[in-house]
Amino acid sequence: MLNRRLADGRSLAACDCFRSRCIGRTLTLLDEGKQVVMEFDDWVNKSLSRYQVTMSGGGEVQKWPLTYAAGRTIDDLLEHYIPWAKYESDMEAYEESLEGAWAAECYVATDFETGAVHYGESFSEWFGKRPLPQGLVGIERCGEVVSYRLILELNDFGRAFLELNNFLQEPSRMENGTFTEKDLLREASAAPRARPAEAQK
Repeated sequence: MLNRRLADGRSLAACDCFRSRCIGRTLTLLDEGKQVVMEFDDWVNKSLSRYQVTMSGGGEVQKWPLTYAAGRTIDDLLEHYIPWAKYESDMEAYEESLEGAWAAECYVATDFETGAVHYGESFSEWFGKRPLPQGLVGIERCGEVVSYRLILELNDFGRAFLELNNFLQEPSRMENGTFTEKDLLREASAAPRARPAEAQK
């Protein structure tokens, strides 16, 4: 029973219901052309995988419940959470994360009179010599956590889902003024029956 509950005590069914509501809003934001970013951390030194997804876009932030996922990989996570999206790593965030490494590696001296800091080469020169990572690009933090920041875009499945959902939301002429045989039988069974004595009058 424990493996069916989350860290905060809620059931996976409750989590899925919450996720469904969030996904609907996220799909709408993407369909409106707004940028949506998915962020999560991978605790690489933990034997039990755990993920807490944050979705942000259109000025809104959605933090999904922390979920433990024994034996599951990041590919499993993405397939489960965003089958409706294409994604790419935020390379600007990756580039910014390396500024500390550049400063430590290229620092030369500080002019104490002016406060100017001198480096052996500029950040752009240093970064330009590094091979760009391929695939899913993570940002390592303190050797314990690798953070991922993905920029989402609707894929064919996501667009098809939105199209079907929009169709189902449109009122149909068949919805009003029509009834079935079952409706007639239900109405007949619900109508009060006249007593025999009353029926003879």
